[in-house]
Amino acid sequence: MKRIVVTGSDANYFLLLKDAIRSILDAGLPAQTDLGVMDFGLEDAQRAWLEDLGAVIATPVEDIPMRNADPSRPQTALTCRPFLARYFPHHDALMWFDCDAWLQDRSALSDYLDAAAGGAFVFVREGHRAYRRRPRLFLWRVKHGVVASGLVDGLKMAAKPSVNAGFFAGPRDHPVFGEWAVALTRVVAKTGTAAPYDQFALNHVLSRTRGALRELDPTRNWICEHATPVWDAARSVYVTPGNEDRAIGILHLAGEIKTKRVPVRDRTGGQMTKSLLYRDNALAPAPD
Repeated sequence: MKRIVVTGSDANYFLLLKDAIRSILDAGLPAQTDLGVMDFGLEDAQRAWLEDLGAVIATPVEDIPMRNADPSRPQTALTCRPFLARYFPHHDALMWFDCDAWLQDRSALSDYLDAAAGGAFVFVREGHRAYRRRPRLFLWRVKHGVVASGLVDGLKMAAKPSVNAGFFAGPRDHPVFGEWAVALTRVVAKTGTAAPYDQFALNHVLSRTRGALRELDPTRNWICEHATPVWDAARSVYVTPGNEDRAIGILHLAGEIKTKRVPVRDRTGGQMTKSLLYRDNALAPAPD
């Protein structure tokens, strides 16, 4: 079974894309797994760097037309995700890996890909006891959940942690992909935009689908803006805050945290201010 880990960016996000890819390659891709990249507006030199790595590059089309989209912010990065099988027709199991994240533990990739190869759609919820409660975020979720799914379903979805659309995997023929495409097309027709409804459409589908599902624990997509990870110097890894002390598989820098230096505690009780970007934390040599 051929498998692929897919990420993507435009020229502005290329340094983040490079970090994500370096983290994957430094850890090592699992056997029979390719690296895929969606080109959302890369420069020629950036594409050349990817080609030298042997990446499978695809350029998306407008899978779902949008009437109100901001032309300065193309949304193909959001609308292409339900259609990954169309862009990578020679792979049986597909995983999406947001470019503003990096891999700390190779086993996290295997958790996604092995479950997908076994027939499940794989996802992670933004729920952990260490995550900060954010009332504004909850109200934002209620507002857009109701727009995307109606009053009853929108409120039901808001009552549980949201599935994050930055990381998922599944077999190419899993029904979630087709149902997601239909749900996203419907809400885009209603609102004229895919942002932020790509994630709401996915949550709507996962709450209703009859297909096989596999939920991974939050360390497989740790949202650092919800809870800053703790540094364990003895093991040279970032771990979950609190007494749990579990190594984090993937650090996801969604939101403004990707541009900041933040206070990071260590297991000995000390604290330092540092960047969470992979380039500032890599322990292994990266490809040029």
